[in-house]
Amino acid sequence: MKRFELLQVFRGLAAMAVLFFHLAVLLFEKAGAPLAAGFVPGQSGVDFFFVLSGFIICHAHRNDIGKPERLKRYGWKRFRRIYPLYFLMTLAMLPLYLFGFGNSGSKLSTGVIVKSFLLFPQTPGTHPIVNPGWTLAHEALFYGLFALAIWLRPRITMPIFGGLLLATIAALFIPVPGPYWISTWLLSPYNLEFAAGCLAAFITTKNFRWMLPVGLILLVAVWVSASFTGVKLGDSVAGRMVLMFGAPYWLIVAGAVSLGAPFFYRAWRRNVLDLP
Repeated sequence: MKRFELLQVFRGLAAMAVLFFHLAVLLFEKAGAPLAAGFVPGQSGVDFFFVLSGFIICHAHRNDIGKPERLKRYGWKRFRRIYPLYFLMTLAMLPLYLFGFGNSGSKLSTGVIVKSFLLFPQTPGTHPIVNPGWTLAHEALFYGLFALAIWLRPRITMPIFGGLLLATIAALFIPVPGPYWISTWLLSPYNLEFAAGCLAAFITTKNFRWMLPVGLILLVAVWVSASFTGVKLGDSVAGRMVLMFGAPYWLIVAGAVSLGAPFFYRAWRRNVLDLP
C-alpha cells in the first residue's frame, strides 16, 4: 500500500477543494461576499473521489471476480464502510429539520426520508436528509454492480457491463425515457468515472508515470477555463462534469499509482511527521 501514498495526498487536496467551494458559496449566500470563481471548480473533487473509488474497489477485489464464495465478505466490508455512519448521521439530522432548521420543507416528505435511508437517488433538484448522501447513492450502485461481477462469471457480466457503459455514453447525447432514476442513476455519467478507476487498477505499471504530469496540466487548464468562462458546474450537469474533469482525474490516479511516493513526499513524512 506504500505505492498509494501519493493518492492519499491527492485525496486530501480533493477534499479541501470541495470544502473551499462550499465555504465560498456560504460566504456568497450568507454574507454577500463575491463568489470566488477560482473555487467553483472545487466541486469537481467529487469526480476525483468517484474515479478513486473505482480504482480502490477493483484493485482490492479484482481477485474476487467470478468467485461467489467471496461475495459475503465483500458485501459486509462495503456495507460497514459507508452505511452505519451514514445511517446515524441521517437519524441525527432528522430532528433538526423537524424543529425547522435548514431547508426543512422538502426534507420531511416521506419519499425523501425513505429514499435517504435506502440510498436511492432523489428526484432532480432534491437532496437526501444528509446532503452529501447523493454521492453515496452512486457509490452503492457501483458496489452492487461489482457484487454482480463477483457473483457471476465474467463471460456473463462482461456483456452486461459493456452494454451498460455503451448505454451510459449514449445517454450523454440522447434523452432517456422512463423514470428519472434511469437517467440520473442507472445510466448516470458518473458510471464512466467508476469504470475509469477500474481501468486504472488493471493497467497501472511504472510505464504509465507520464500520466500524472499530463493529468495535472490538463486539470489546471480545465480548472482555469471553468473559472473564467463561468460555465455551469455541479451534479445537475453530471455529464458536463464527467466530460471536463473525468479524464484529468483518471490520468492523475493512474499516474500517481505508477509513480508511487516521490522522494519529496517521503522526506516530508520522515522529517516533519517523523514517520518511517
